[in-house]
Amino acid sequence: MESDAGIVDFSKGKAITYQFTIKELANTFYMSFNNGTVKAGFGEPPVTADVKLKMSSEVLVGIITNTINATKAAMSGKLSFNGDTAKALTLQKLNLNDVYQQACSELGVTGAPPSNTITPAAPINNLANSAAPGTASPAVSDQGARYTALIEKFIVYLEKEPESAEFAKGKNVTFLFTLKETNQIFYFSFIDGVVKTGLGEPSNAPDIKIKMPCLSFDNIVTGKLGVTKAAMSGKLSYSGDTTKALAIQKLNMNNAYQKAIAELGDPGDLSMISASSSVSATKTTASASPVQPSAAPISVPAQVSKIGDIRDEILEVLNELFLKGLITATGGNISTRVEGKPNEVWITPSGIFKGDLRPEMMVHIDLDGGIIGESEYSASSERNVHCAIYRQRPDVQAVIHTHAPFATLMGISSTKFQPISTEAAYLGDVPVVPFIMPGTQELGSEVAKAIGQKGIAVVMQNHGLVVCGTTLRRAADMTEVVEQSAEKIIYCRMMNTEPIVLPEEAVKSLGEMGSMLA
Repeated sequence: MESDAGIVDFSKGKAITYQFTIKELANTFYMSFNNGTVKAGFGEPPVTADVKLKMSSEVLVGIITNTINATKAAMSGKLSFNGDTAKALTLQKLNLNDVYQQACSELGVTGAPPSNTITPAAPINNLANSAAPGTASPAVSDQGARYTALIEKFIVYLEKEPESAEFAKGKNVTFLFTLKETNQIFYFSFIDGVVKTGLGEPSNAPDIKIKMPCLSFDNIVTGKLGVTKAAMSGKLSYSGDTTKALAIQKLNMNNAYQKAIAELGDPGDLSMISASSSVSATKTTASASPVQPSAAPISVPAQVSKIGDIRDEILEVLNELFLKGLITATGGNISTRVEGKPNEVWITPSGIFKGDLRPEMMVHIDLDGGIIGESEYSASSERNVHCAIYRQRPDVQAVIHTHAPFATLMGISSTKFQPISTEAAYLGDVPVVPFIMPGTQELGSEVAKAIGQKGIAVVMQNHGLVVCGTTLRRAADMTEVVEQSAEKIIYCRMMNTEPIVLPEEAVKSLGEMGSMLA
């Protein structure tokens, strides 16, 4: 790539250095573009990188071959980066595909290795010290053990911190944490001025369960990463009370953390714990000889593929509503009961760019909103609304919450929904729930109460629309009916005209039919 004319032309007038890390291989390499000069190589760049990016090999090749958009990848958690955002975005203007295809042609490679077939390798610079076959690298194992010890010391200090006791005043919240690579579990409890921390599960049921990599935890504690941004970018997943979860952002944990570091030493590059955990788990055999490129045939990254259950339909409906503007980039959510398991639900994840979801990203929850099994993502923040409806209505199989513009406008303008067509009459009454903070149990309860035993739709004031149905298709269709009817009603108001509604008898008859069909 250093001699490619197109890449050299790209570098003119620029001064940017990118550093890349491939997650499953622990390989680091760089690209430098400086006033028409291009440099690339393995390891750290000779100058400080302006942008550091970390992603899987599948995502890297997807970006190179233009099958994955870098911005969308960042928003959906497929890549993480730090550094100059403007310079990071410049990467999208760089054509790397030509040189990539040349390299593939020379090596007999057809594309990128699928993410689930890659055998993790030791970092290039550390291969000489690789462990014997079937064992983890001692250096990395030690690092995981050191960080586990650091966390144990940290939570002891946190419990004794005066700021922690101050934070705990007037609160009643328990957090349960799991660190992915080390599987370390610990908790913080703040109840009326009393702070308790410990390893393992707390004695009382936690209000919030949070799971994240060690690096994300370190960045949150030291203030480098906000909890909200971490959740939205897939760097942590959580379940429980959203309002209480956000409260942790006001807790200063860094003082206690720095005391633990002062006593036990700096934990080092925590991003490397993940790489070697994979080595241990898959019992990789690492050669002490220099890394040679594999010439084995490998396939191009797969596009979104079907998973074979209701999650495929969730994605289809979500994309349909997204394209119609009823679901926004990060606003709105869809759920369905799990086939054959009425007390379990698939729901869209929280804070992920809706145009970039895949079926396997749906989150499996129970009817209380708790996550079932393992998930890299947090369940939708409005899971309380969905679950409250499911608990109340055994007949409901799907719930859709949208930010439908005209339906929302009806709610904030106190405009009543009216039976202006047969389709609108099918819906019956569409009540409006006064504004309640999103994500709360209270909102879920009030929406379920408003929808009742036969209702189909509810408008949440200053928020959006909720529609339920006996099938996901039915719920999607009724969502569109509400929005189109609301649009016509609003236009009538704008024209200073009272909408003509159907006769009372027809409305009653159609409403009864609608409740049976919903």
